[in-house]
Amino acid sequence: MRDEVVRCIRGALGIASSILRPESATSANGLAKRFSVRESKMMYVPKGFGHGLSRWSPYEAFYLVDEFYNPASEARHSLE
Repeated sequence: MRDEVVRCIRGALGIASSILRPESATSANGLAKRFSVRESKMMYVPKGFGHGLSRWSPYEAFYLVDEFYNPASEARHSLE
């Protein structure tokens, strides 16, 4: 797990984030927000949270993370 900051640098996208810590009283609670390059806003995703992106237009996203990438720590879930 790692802390992340996500920012849209081209186009528009939706970011949804949810608490994944089972010991948390608010586990599975979260938020979703639309981001675009015009707004120049970022979303902070702390350790213990999951997040997903939805495409609103062709986009590019910038990630700032607090540790090196470790493929073994990744989990992917699909609603399909």
